[in-house]
Amino acid sequence: MNLSRTLVILLDIFFFLMVLIIAASIAMTIYTIYQTEESFFQELAELDGSGIYYLIHTLVVGSAQFIYLAIIYYFRKGIKGMVEHNFFHMDVSKYLNVAGKLLALVSVVSIFFKFILPLFVGSFSLSMETSLLESEVFIVIIGLFLMLMSRVIKVGLTLKSENELTI
Repeated sequence: MNLSRTLVILLDIFFFLMVLIIAASIAMTIYTIYQTEESFFQELAELDGSGIYYLIHTLVVGSAQFIYLAIIYYFRKGIKGMVEHNFFHMDVSKYLNVAGKLLALVSVVSIFFKFILPLFVGSFSLSMETSLLESEVFIVIIGLFLMLMSRVIKVGLTLKSENELTI
């Protein structure tokens, strides 16, 4: 159980560091837009196809940071539930399921924006480096594994409650 508490502490530290980094990024973005307000909106109006792709990509990456924050939050809640209650608890199953779905979703969207969307924009280039795709696919597999663990915990909880009813 000591390893679980260490993991919870590390997840807490990572979560609050992510909150600080996201808050600082938002503050710096607002400050930059405020300082260069006229030129920013002129450049935004003059964007061509690749510029719009870049703007959409930037908005998606920015929103992905909030999704990663939610993933860490739910994973943290699931691990805390394991430490406080028991491994077979409904909250643990629920939080791990949500974290797994979000992790798989953000990875699939990332694969879409990195590999499929450039085909439509016309900026797709084929390279021999597959480590990026492999890491994104690995993150999808981790998300699916968290959803599987959620299902195992739910089935274990059902079996545990049925066992307690039997004399």
